[in-house]
Amino acid sequence: MASKIDGQRLVAVEKISGVDFVDRADQAWLAKDVLIIGEATGAGLDPHVHLPVRGTRGWWEQEFCPDDSELLAQISSTSGTTGPPKAIAISRRAISDTVRRLREAQEIDSSIREYVAVPTTFSFGLGRIRTVASVGGATYIPGEFRPDELAKMVREKTINSFSAVPSMLRILLANPDLIADTGGAIRWLEIGSQHMSAPEKLRIRQMFPKAAILQHYGLTEASRTTFLRIDQASDEELESVGRPTGAASVQTDNEHRIMIAGSHLASGTVTGGRLHSIVNADGWLQTSDLGEIREGMVYFKGRMDDVANIGGVKVSAEHFEHLLFEILGDEARIAASPLADDIRGQKLGVFYEANHSDQIRPAVLSAANQAGLRRADLKIIELAKIPKTETGKIIRNQLEEFAQSKRTEEIGTIKKHGLTENAPESINFSKIAEIWQDILDVDEVRPEDTFHDLGGDSLSAVGIMLKSEEAGLPSSAIQQMFDGKSLAEIAFAIDNGTNDYKEGRSIAAIRMDALNAVRGLFAILIVISHWSPFFIERMGKVGATLWSFAEPPLRIGTPGFAMVFGMGLGLFYFNQLEQRGDQLRRRLKRNTTLLSFGVAVTALAVAARMYVTGEEFGAHWQEKLFYTVLLFYAFAVPTSLFWLRLVKKAKDPVFSSFMIALLAYAVHTVFVMSSSANAFDGWSSLAWHMLVAPYSYPRLMGAAALGLAAALWLQESQSETQTAANAAKWGVVLSGSGGLILCLLPGGWPANAGQVWAVLPFSGFALLLYAGAVMLIGRGRVGIAMRLAIVCGVLAFPIFIGQGLVMPVAGIVESFGLAAIASAVIPAFLFLAVIGWLGRKVYRVRFTNP
Repeated sequence: MASKIDGQRLVAVEKISGVDFVDRADQAWLAKDVLIIGEATGAGLDPHVHLPVRGTRGWWEQEFCPDDSELLAQISSTSGTTGPPKAIAISRRAISDTVRRLREAQEIDSSIREYVAVPTTFSFGLGRIRTVASVGGATYIPGEFRPDELAKMVREKTINSFSAVPSMLRILLANPDLIADTGGAIRWLEIGSQHMSAPEKLRIRQMFPKAAILQHYGLTEASRTTFLRIDQASDEELESVGRPTGAASVQTDNEHRIMIAGSHLASGTVTGGRLHSIVNADGWLQTSDLGEIREGMVYFKGRMDDVANIGGVKVSAEHFEHLLFEILGDEARIAASPLADDIRGQKLGVFYEANHSDQIRPAVLSAANQAGLRRADLKIIELAKIPKTETGKIIRNQLEEFAQSKRTEEIGTIKKHGLTENAPESINFSKIAEIWQDILDVDEVRPEDTFHDLGGDSLSAVGIMLKSEEAGLPSSAIQQMFDGKSLAEIAFAIDNGTNDYKEGRSIAAIRMDALNAVRGLFAILIVISHWSPFFIERMGKVGATLWSFAEPPLRIGTPGFAMVFGMGLGLFYFNQLEQRGDQLRRRLKRNTTLLSFGVAVTALAVAARMYVTGEEFGAHWQEKLFYTVLLFYAFAVPTSLFWLRLVKKAKDPVFSSFMIALLAYAVHTVFVMSSSANAFDGWSSLAWHMLVAPYSYPRLMGAAALGLAAALWLQESQSETQTAANAAKWGVVLSGSGGLILCLLPGGWPANAGQVWAVLPFSGFALLLYAGAVMLIGRGRVGIAMRLAIVCGVLAFPIFIGQGLVMPVAGIVESFGLAAIASAVIPAFLFLAVIGWLGRKVYRVRFTNP
């Protein structure tokens, strides 16, 4: 039965959690408008008003008055299993019923001051806000859940209540020192309806011994249907999701599906501008959830429709089967079902009978592409027979049991450490493979693959380190990744408790660490060269004298870093073009996004400084905001794919790289000679800078091309000794001859260090540094200075982005009357603190012995 939605004003608001959103929701409630949260796809409604929302944080203290009328209060969207999202219409009566039941079940009073950790745009978060407001309490809405912020507010007794989903509480359980002995300050806690084991609930009860701890079960269509008072439940009851309260009722049908009735039910779904009832003739909502009821308690047994939630992507097992049937034919003996996974929460298991072993892998990969999944999201499992009912329906509930006793198929051969062909993947094997696939964005990882084989670089190394530590992998395993060990070797070492991480570093690992060390040194030089003028200017004649000596050698930082960038292209990306071109394109796109973000943030900081200091933007505001060395890399990273492909096609890649460098410097020289003065305004002026100025694209791309040529040439060396020797020889030739040329030119070394031809000695010096790093690392002489340089190299681009913000922020701080030096010290200290924190984390994971 359907009815029109009319007679009420429809107010659409952006789905952005925060105080502003709650204000909009409260205004709609008071005006008896219908609040449409988000887009309400498929609803077919034309809102009267569209209101923007800001993601603001802070305390919210207003009154909420329940209302039992049947007028609609809000329309929320929820994702369907295989079709478009559903728009759910919820009445004022349903919301008020839930508020009253929640208030009574948890015995809330006006002294409540709650930290709402969940988004306010969902029924859980908004329901907490309204419930607390209904008793005259106050709620704190954070920008996002921060365990340290929550713990601080608990310690300071700023709050006495909070609400969270189980995944958030698991962070507290994993870090008990956050709460320590302050948990007694919490009087109320509500937990969302995700699965939580009885032992976890017991630990939460112990962490917050004085709290009325409530867990609920419900749907968007039937919010908070059951309540479980964890603080009062028996051990057996902790396995349940509680019992219905008030007018809410629960029963199960013949197929054990949960059915719900009560005044808290939504009014219906909205499609085509009409409201459709969600209950049957007897007033019951039939869900797709499975459960059983014992002594009034509801025990949740999973979802009948078996939708896998893989990293936020919901995929119906039945829909995935249909994709496979389209590829393999209707007679294919396959099945799909969600499986529990330590890292992603869930995977989609694909089960097949042995007669399809030759066809299943390509079919699964094809279906995965259509479903928006990657190989890492799947498990392919062979069964003797797919379990089915007498009517031919797949018994999905038995598939996970089969998965526990069957071995997941791994494509490829593992011959190391005595492992057999098609060896089973261990838990650690799966963890490492999934981390590599996730961070390196590859569709498949073979057992013999290494981090370097898959194109790992310094940026991805940071993600690998943090993700591996989060997954609980030992530091020895993480170190082996960067030592060039294969996936099979690392997993074998963890499974067998061996710590041979110092043995047998690969040449690729040595080259990567050496390059990071040189990159780190150049990053430090760039920071010094960018910050020094601010302090030198305030040192008078002494500063000027110091700068006259320091400035020329500091000029190596920018072209040297560009050369190292080019070497990285040769070491990490060049060999990935043919086999993993799509992966390389995605990674370059991701890195471009990061750099573009850095350019935008820096521009905003400069604009803010100009605004608060009253500096005129003028006709050249674009170059003032955007002309930084970061802008070069924001262009260089995406266009590097073009140059790599060009070099790959050449018969002599080293020579062609060198010719690209010559062409780039020639183009730069032509532009300088034809337009030595900037006669442009606006964006044209910025373009002029990017063609002529020191950070110009052709000039720095020339240095990058030289680095690419050097990397491709040095990769022909078969050992670290040969690599270091070759780099040192040419380093001496280039730095010696180039330095001599600069000294013989008018003005000598100081006057010519910033000219294009200084690239010769700078390139030679970079090769000498690289040779020294390769030699020391290859011999195992990695002292504290070398380690710190490697860490700085790993964090080079974060350092690049962060250091560019220091001076603009210093200008902003100074505009408020603080002394110039103090104004610079504050943002510099914050920058160094953040980099120090990140660096300490990378250092610990990368170098601390297990």
